[in-house]
Amino acid sequence: MLRGGTANDYRVRAKLCLEIARELDSSQKLILLQMAQAWLRLAEQADRNRKNDVAYETPPRRRRGGAAPQSGDDRENA
Repeated sequence: MLRGGTANDYRVRAKLCLEIARELDSSQKLILLQMAQAWLRLAEQADRNRKNDVAYETPPRRRRGGAAPQSGDDRENA
């Protein structure tokens, strides 16, 4: 399984699907053409993601029974 592939990795896989599709009958060819399209969509998304400088940060853990304490919360000082 490919994890965190680059747009180029996805394009290589799309090309491979197209090369294999040339040698197959119509029903199998259709499936591989659809796979190639999916790989190309992933490549486009990878390009867009690379341009965005956004990093996901896990939100802080919440305490049991409610929201995370606010500053000045009496429960913190108890």
